[in-house]
Amino acid sequence: MNKLWLIIKREYLTRVKKRSFLLTTLLVPFALIAFVVVVALIFSYSSNQSKIAVVNDSGLEIKLKDTEKVYFDVSKKSLDNMKKSYQDDGYDGVLYLPEVKNLKQTEVRIKYYSEDQISITTKEFIQRELGDKIREIKIDSSQINRAVLESFNTDIALEEVGLSVTDSGELAEEDKTNSADIATAMGMIMGFVIY
Repeated sequence: MNKLWLIIKREYLTRVKKRSFLLTTLLVPFALIAFVVVVALIFSYSSNQSKIAVVNDSGLEIKLKDTEKVYFDVSKKSLDNMKKSYQDDGYDGVLYLPEVKNLKQTEVRIKYYSEDQISITTKEFIQRELGDKIREIKIDSSQINRAVLESFNTDIALEEVGLSVTDSGELAEEDKTNSADIATAMGMIMGFVIY
């Protein structure tokens, strides 16, 4: 057993002492970080603008502001009709705002329907923008002091729902929540395993 340990120790030390191993160990993390930064820059400068149909059943007057990356259009169609025809109407997805029964609730669960995956930056923008809009509506509807004002912050939880057509021609839904985050984490883990 003692000889086996000596052999393992010798093999390990000869591999670790090589210049190529040391350079690779030091440079690969920097290369991975550079790769992530380049990919992020490419996606941030992409010129594709998402066009999202908004079905607002919340009962609140909410108008989301358009940006260079995202354009919102309030639809007069019902949610079921929009889910079936959003691509024919030229939209990338459907954002559904359900009924808000009580302005005192601290979380509103909205849904985004699409065959394609929503980008992380667009998802965060929608959640932040809707949270701000609902907060402003809460402020306008109440006459309270500034100390109570902070309790009006609303967390927005966006659930991604994938749409696909089954063999029988029916529309099927599947939950895609957190799939972008999971895919990113899995890519990093697999890159580390390959290294």
